[in-house]
Amino acid sequence: MTTTSTHALSPIIRDRAGAVQPIPAAIAAITGQPLTEVSRMLWQCIEALKGLAGVNAEVSPEDACHAALHRFGYEPHRLYADERRRPFMGELLRAYAQSPGPCERLFAICESGDAFAFLGIEAAAWTGSAPTTLTALVRAGTLELDMPVRFAFTVKAYRPVPIASPDHKFLESVAIPAFALADAYNIEVMPAGWPYWNLSFPGEMTDGGPGSGATLVCGEHELLSVINDRVRLLQQADETTEELMTRLRLDRPATSSGSA
Repeated sequence: MTTTSTHALSPIIRDRAGAVQPIPAAIAAITGQPLTEVSRMLWQCIEALKGLAGVNAEVSPEDACHAALHRFGYEPHRLYADERRRPFMGELLRAYAQSPGPCERLFAICESGDAFAFLGIEAAAWTGSAPTTLTALVRAGTLELDMPVRFAFTVKAYRPVPIASPDHKFLESVAIPAFALADAYNIEVMPAGWPYWNLSFPGEMTDGGPGSGATLVCGEHELLSVINDRVRLLQQADETTEELMTRLRLDRPATSSGSA
């Protein structure tokens, strides 16, 4: 497999409330569609496939995902895991790396229900909005090489499908408090090409280490989460300092009277 492709996985646009589910996140990373559109398409595909599945039968996740990716303009190319072949993640990735031809998007669902998207050394999961690397997911413990894989195939774009507009009202509802917190605590927010922002924190909100004063975030949800976490840490540090000062003030008279 060559890695000279100019394409990349897409950031996961979190334009809906609640926890991000692994399967929609992986499809969003492959297609570039926002999560609201991916969830809508998956629901439509499940409803359409119920008639083929039979009375009271369940639609398998792989069938629903295959149908959704097809509707988003992607067709399957190489099948790596199905009912007959269920390799471990490490085996799957080795076979993927050794495949001939240009780099293709790989979609994988594990027996656990976790799902991932890959493109060469790039990887995406529900745990983060921005694409990352396979190494980073392994180090974080999100992806384990001994995970049994339920279904995996590569896909190729066969027709253009417009990217749906995300839920801008929801994104604004998340961004507004993020910008308000940033303004209140002198955090500089600089656009870096939506959905990315560069954050620059004042000295009291860093640990003094290299790079702790600046970070790149992806998406409104991550923007609010990162700013909120830094503010919370600053408030906790202030509370700890105040508690220590209070103890010192209370201990001082007792020490003075004891020495007299």
